[in-house]
Amino acid sequence: MSEGKGSLPYNVYRFTQTREVSTKINAVLTSLMVEYISVLIHHLLKAGNEIRDKDRTYIGNINLVVFKVSDLMRAKFKCS
Repeated sequence: MSEGKGSLPYNVYRFTQTREVSTKINAVLTSLMVEYISVLIHHLLKAGNEIRDKDRTYIGNINLVVFKVSDLMRAKFKCS
């Protein structure tokens, strides 16, 4: 059996290499997304604590981060 560019063993080898690289890229992207979402949630919570009206008087604590069960179910469905 030939080991040239068009052969089956070569194609399997290239597929395996591509899969390994894509797995590493996926892990890095996932890590970056989790870090970005964490920073975003942190800033939304901080912004909700500092809500003031036009006269610069403190209004109160507003929760800008809300998660519902449907959000989690949609996220699970799209990830699977």
